[in-house]
Amino acid sequence: MAEGREREEDILLMEASARTSPVSSSLRSLSTPLRRAQERYVLFPRPAPGRRHLVLVGVSGGGDSVALLHGLHALAQEWRLLLHVGHVDHGLRPDSEEDAAFVAQMARELGLPCHLHRLEPTALRGPGRNLEAQARQARYRALARMAREAWTRSGEAVDPAIVSVAVAHTATDQAETLLMRLIRGSGPVGLAGMRPVRLLVEGSAESSAALPRIHLVRPLLEVTREEVRAFLRAAGLPWREDPTNRDLDRMRNRIRHGLLPRLRELNPQAEQALARAGLLLADEVDRLLRLDQEAFARLRVHQDSDRVVLDRAGFLSLDRATQRGVLRWVWKVMGASPEALDYDTVEEIRLALVQRPGATGPHPVGGGVGWTASREHIVVHREGTPAFPPEQPHLSPGARWPVPIPGEVVVSGWRLRAEVLAREDLPPDWTRQGPWHAFLDAQRLRSPVLTTPRPGMRIQPLGMGGRSRSLGDLFTDCRVPPALRPGWPMVVDEATEQVAWVCGLRVAHPFRITEQTRRVVHLWWEATP
Repeated sequence: MAEGREREEDILLMEASARTSPVSSSLRSLSTPLRRAQERYVLFPRPAPGRRHLVLVGVSGGGDSVALLHGLHALAQEWRLLLHVGHVDHGLRPDSEEDAAFVAQMARELGLPCHLHRLEPTALRGPGRNLEAQARQARYRALARMAREAWTRSGEAVDPAIVSVAVAHTATDQAETLLMRLIRGSGPVGLAGMRPVRLLVEGSAESSAALPRIHLVRPLLEVTREEVRAFLRAAGLPWREDPTNRDLDRMRNRIRHGLLPRLRELNPQAEQALARAGLLLADEVDRLLRLDQEAFARLRVHQDSDRVVLDRAGFLSLDRATQRGVLRWVWKVMGASPEALDYDTVEEIRLALVQRPGATGPHPVGGGVGWTASREHIVVHREGTPAFPPEQPHLSPGARWPVPIPGEVVVSGWRLRAEVLAREDLPPDWTRQGPWHAFLDAQRLRSPVLTTPRPGMRIQPLGMGGRSRSLGDLFTDCRVPPALRPGWPMVVDEATEQVAWVCGLRVAHPFRITEQTRRVVHLWWEATP
């Protein structure tokens, strides 16, 4: 019964649309590709009964966005769309205010609410900034904000679950983007085309009411720019031309006015073929990313806020493409900038892991992230943090604290405790209390300081007859991973700068307990609760 009533309502809405749409019959032919896109990709999910799907249409004033707005306006009743118009003025051209006025006038003629937002040009310029990318990100943020405000004000008239921002990218835009990235040497992820639907903003609770997800939809991805212009000319609809589209210093414009026309000579359907390839590659990349994520999950041994540890043998068993995919996925998990991990960097890391089986690192990569490897593990970690999660005391490199005797020093979840004993009060098993206990001659250890290794430091290890060794050699003999060495705790006598104890490894020969020792300093580490 309910389905029958909804079907009757749909028929009435279609009839109303045919009677009331101000769009000429010639422009209604645009509804064919729009209907096809809706059927294939479900651009606008069916709203709840009695509600409408709020859609903010991003309109620059250019021909593509003008056609999209009129095409969606013709279908709004049938598809139960509540349309709003959104325009972002980047303030980068002297006539940008005229574009905004043109869009506002068009919205008034169609009887649609219009949202205008002007960006500060200075916010888009700066050293090392890609102006086009900055403008695009700022534009999407502004459109999402407009859509959220429109949804909030619409109340019960709209579906509470989802809103959409519709933009007018065409098959020609898709083809140009694919060619531009191919020329720059992008891999599969870069060659993936624009998706017909993607999430723009996750739903959240920024106010008393939960806000919906905002989807970015591209209804014209299977329509060429020339087809759009034909629709506009037949309908007699005006649009604004951006003069920067003729600037041949821009790669996209050189592709648009030079390369694409030559490709059309080889294949009149070149744009459609390239756009279709972009869509297919997007689907393939989504599939590959899922496989990479599954491989990553199988290899993951440990993960926390500072590092991800992977099984190295499992990584080496993967094919080359999946190895690259896992490395890229780890960087994504760590929140590092994708720009820091180009193809050459990924391949350099991959080959190092394949060709050099021993321990290596840390190796900074960029974006605040580096990598380290042992024979068993691969670790991607934040710079300045130990690669492997320490299971023993670990300090910040360069740290230095006086050790009170008696007393304690508390650092990073651990406590170094100190007490003084008479020689005769030493416990019978004092030589067997473990590597994180040290018993030293109190007369020699006068000003103990807890610190970390410095370049050039040496130790006279107990049992070597007073012979000196570098700390690096000691760490190597004791198989301390290179990533842990800079923060390894050690006790130094401040008066002489002699190493008294490399904690957990060796006591120094000059500070040993002898027959002449009368008082003993007992140092030991405990984990704090």
